[in-house]
Amino acid sequence: MNTNITYERDAINSYLVIKADDDIHIEDYEVEMLERNSIDSFLDLNIRILNTEKKLYYNITSKQKLTEVLERKKLTSSDLNNFFANLIGIIKDCEKYYLNSNKILLHQDMIYINPNGFLPCYVYTPFDNCHRDILEDTKNIIEFFFDKVSQEDVNAVMIIHRLITACKQHDFNINTIENIINSSTSPQVQPDNKIQIEQDHKISNRENKSNAEDNFIISKLIEQNRERKKAEKSKSHKPENSRFQHNKEIEMTTKNKIIKSEIKPKQNKKTDNKKLTTHKKNYMHFIFRF
Repeated sequence: MNTNITYERDAINSYLVIKADDDIHIEDYEVEMLERNSIDSFLDLNIRILNTEKKLYYNITSKQKLTEVLERKKLTSSDLNNFFANLIGIIKDCEKYYLNSNKILLHQDMIYINPNGFLPCYVYTPFDNCHRDILEDTKNIIEFFFDKVSQEDVNAVMIIHRLITACKQHDFNINTIENIINSSTSPQVQPDNKIQIEQDHKISNRENKSNAEDNFIISKLIEQNRERKKAEKSKSHKPENSRFQHNKEIEMTTKNKIIKSEIKPKQNKKTDNKKLTTHKKNYMHFIFRF
């Protein structure tokens, strides 16, 4: 498939533009299906033809490229569930709309993310000579995600580990991914993704005693988590020590001031008595006025 990919924008929208060479035939019924049906997870498509030049405009307004999103964040179990559930859904929708799922450009540089809920949007190429393999592309995406997962989210690590293992099996398919995603919802997942790793390890040992690989991974995570906590603890001690030193200096300064104030020359006894008498008079005056 000979195509050129560029980006354009007008006063309102931004577009990913694919220019198809003259020898590429565009399937009209697929274009019509995409234009007439607002299919979730496919980028909106509009074809513009000038003379013999054919350009496919995909609307990417308010969306971000997957690779750019993952430069700023790590994948959680919720992100993985949303992404692969969405991918499974769009592959099934292809059958419903008589589209070919092998024409989805499932590549990290061609996937766009809707910021609300980490939902992917894909490019569908309605070309007659598009020879891609959706399963191979899915495997590549799974491998791409491998080091993008948050190590603090135990369930996310378990999901990507199981997906990587499944990719190596000869019977790997979309149903395999669906089973892994569906089975990922367990007591291990906390609503706020603050995983208590030691507790999850006990639950996993009790419920999955036969799964030695899973237990090994969780043990590694426990070790990493403890090391991370030690590092954080050592960092947190430094400001405390500095505060202690600062307080000690304040205390020493205060003591010095007290000592200096105590070492004052003795005042004249008559002056003291005079002040005392004046104070008593004022006090008596106050009582009688009341």
